[in-house]
Amino acid sequence: MNDPDYMPKTLGRTNAVKGALADAVAKKKQLEQDKKAQQDASRRGSRIAVIAGVVCIALAVIVICYFLYNYFFSGLFGKTEETAVPRLIGLTADQIRAEDYPDFVIQIDGYVESSQYAAGVVVDQSPLPEKQAKVGSTIKLTVSAGVSETKMPPLVNLTRQNAEQQLNALGLNLNIQIEERKDDIYTEGYVIQTDPVSDTPLTSGQTVTLVVSLGPDIELTEVPTLVGEDVDKALQMIADAGLQNGSIRSDDSDLPAGTVTFQSIDGGQMVKKDTVINLRVSKGPEEAATPVVTNLTQDQAVLQDESVTLSISAYASDDGTLRYAWYMSTDGGYENAALVSRSREGNTTCAADTSVPGTYYYFCVVENSLGDDTKTTKSNMIEVVVQEKTVEKTIEVNLPSKSGLYEITVYVDGVLQYGPASVSITDDRSVIVEVTVRGKGTLPVDVYLDGAIYDSQLILFE
Repeated sequence: MNDPDYMPKTLGRTNAVKGALADAVAKKKQLEQDKKAQQDASRRGSRIAVIAGVVCIALAVIVICYFLYNYFFSGLFGKTEETAVPRLIGLTADQIRAEDYPDFVIQIDGYVESSQYAAGVVVDQSPLPEKQAKVGSTIKLTVSAGVSETKMPPLVNLTRQNAEQQLNALGLNLNIQIEERKDDIYTEGYVIQTDPVSDTPLTSGQTVTLVVSLGPDIELTEVPTLVGEDVDKALQMIADAGLQNGSIRSDDSDLPAGTVTFQSIDGGQMVKKDTVINLRVSKGPEEAATPVVTNLTQDQAVLQDESVTLSISAYASDDGTLRYAWYMSTDGGYENAALVSRSREGNTTCAADTSVPGTYYYFCVVENSLGDDTKTTKSNMIEVVVQEKTVEKTIEVNLPSKSGLYEITVYVDGVLQYGPASVSITDDRSVIVEVTVRGKGTLPVDVYLDGAIYDSQLILFE
């Protein structure tokens, strides 16, 4: 209790509350002062803005009034000095000096053609002379360009028609005269020279002469008619007429080979000498190629009534049409052959007649047609042996019981039907060989062994 720093707890809290209240009051007072200062500043800014706006409006009104006065009302309150406009018409524009006319501004406004005033002379002005105009005004001048001359145009190497059109277009009513003469340089109908020459001034109604080329002074000759002539004769006719031979080309034509079918310049035309004449010459009628047989049926041996078909193949080297006709001969000759099937396309096969035994010869005539031309080829003969229909029999041939190599041949009625065939026997054993033969009725059958008759017998074929 005697401690000098001792303070009761209640008193300490009271002092703390008082301090906090004092701080709060001070802060509130400071905020009110700041707010008042801001309001005062805002009032001062508004007054300044109003004053600035009033000043700007006043300045704008002053400027507008100034311009209105200068452009609309200055004449009412003041007067600009005027003076008489000087005469500049008739003077040379280049000699008009600005210092001689200090009250005006001199300006060239344009140029016009004039037959009254020479080129460079003033022909008009604005404002006109003696008029009153304000000091400082502009005088606009119109200056003469003189009279434009119409000159002779360049007409050399133009056609006569073109030259005359150009002269008439000048509008001078010129008297155009035409002279003609031979010339080796300028083409016929073209202007060689003119009088007056180009760039010469022209006057209305003046005479102008055009010298027109008649072409070179050449000798003409008549082209002979060559179509239908032999080419050798045509070439001679060309030379005799003083012309030159040109190219000769082949032409597909039914005319005889070497016949002229076309000439580059028709007969009867007049041309200058040494003109080239080109020809076309016929190759002659188109020729068919000879057909070539490429395949043919071989000789045939068949029984009576047995079916057999013969065939042929042929070729031609062009685009012709192949036709085939079949013939049959009994003696192997072409002359007396009988037609079996007539000539037609695709007739490449033939059925041989085997109804009657015998030997027959067939051949084919191949025809190739191209345009009007035809070529033919005869094939070789195909021999067809037709044997009588027979009966088969098997016979036995008993060979000797002796080792060795034997050759067997069998004939029926003198016609070989078997062999020769070789048979080998070993160990002296007996060998029987079966042989099939054919025949009709009773026929002799002969067996030969090593070329000698070994056995002979009559056999009934039924």
